[in-house]
Amino acid sequence: MTSCDIILLRMMPTNKRKYYKPNEGGVSAAQRTFLLKWLDEADGSIKHEAFSQEKDVTKKLTTYLKAGVCSWVVSYYD
Repeated sequence: MTSCDIILLRMMPTNKRKYYKPNEGGVSAAQRTFLLKWLDEADGSIKHEAFSQEKDVTKKLTTYLKAGVCSWVVSYYD
């Protein structure tokens, strides 16, 4: 069994949080965001990087997968 097989993701219901931006005078708007996660075999930790464009995260994910790194994308929509 590989370390990638051990990782389980549990999807939780999303909270519709609103954040106040004092310099823009209102409540912030949610935007589509992508989080790339991968397993760092050197220290056994899960690393992550955020992206706002799907093509950018897909390109980086493909690079990691081709290198044999256990990796996945989590997308956040509103």
